Amino acid sequence: MNKPTEEQIKKFWEWCDIEIEKFVEGIAQEFIGETREGRRYLAHPIDLNNLFEWAVPNHKVPIIGVYFRYFPGGTECELTYMTEAGFDSEKSWVQAESKQADYDGEAFRLSALALFWAIWKLIKKEEK
Repeated sequence: MNKPTEEQIKKFWEWCDIEIEKFVEGIAQEFIGETREGRRYLAHPIDLNNLFEWAVPNHKVPIIGVYFRYFPGGTECELTYMTEAGFDSEKSWVQAESKQADYDGEAFRLSALALFWAIWKLIKKEEK
């Protein structure tokens, strides 16, 4: 599991109550209003800033912990969240694209993808 499809990204942001109208260069765009210059959009890339602002505090599933583990081959994310029965967790693993990954930027990108996929598992579980 690495890169999500546009369909998965759209469904993910809709779960966060963000209506995606279009994609520009693979980045989801939310319509936010009309101006004299035309329609205005807010970009929602899959990055840690957006995920922690919109997805983690989502009211549908109370996430109480996000843990990252970094390995030479990739990143693991574990979410801890509340259910009616108590606590539960989901894990996801994202493979690094190369063994010589640039950990300055690559670690953040992999962390965002790992968090996306862990939350995606919650979305799918909620659908059942």
